[in-house]
Amino acid sequence: MRFLHVTEVLGKYIDFSRIPDLRLYEACQRGQIVHAACGATALGGYVAPLPDRFAGYLESFKRWFTNNVRRVLMVEQTLVCESFGFTGRPDMVVELINGLVLLVDLKTPLVESKTWAVQLAAYWYLLDKPKIINVDSSASLRVRPNGAEAVAVRYDDWLADFDIFLSALNAHRALIG
Repeated sequence: MRFLHVTEVLGKYIDFSRIPDLRLYEACQRGQIVHAACGATALGGYVAPLPDRFAGYLESFKRWFTNNVRRVLMVEQTLVCESFGFTGRPDMVVELINGLVLLVDLKTPLVESKTWAVQLAAYWYLLDKPKIINVDSSASLRVRPNGAEAVAVRYDDWLADFDIFLSALNAHRALIG
């Protein structure tokens, strides 16, 4: 069985047809650069100065992180589910100041996608079933280009969202291979 990545499965449900190729390429570049910088920041590592067009995203993350996070439990580790045959790489798991453990997926788009809750549910399962980390909640964290504090949207109905992911995974296997 070929192991499918969570984003490979869910990518079929995002319509990029109205986005010009160059803009889509730039968004991918932005996401990669911002994710790397935020991950390094969370781990207390060195972050090289970012180009001006990306610097606000990192400042946005730093604001949120400083105001909300007690400690970092995991950053960008690849996890595998042998039983369902999928893999994923959660952006980070943190313990908040209030003691809750939050699974975080960093996002740079301005508009929330319906797939985000489903993506986080798949990551939650990857952490929960082997009891790697006990997660209390998950959230997409939209970092802002102007440096304003990031917007966190929580998703707590992970079992229902995971059922949706399994449906997408099964459809992908049956129809795409």
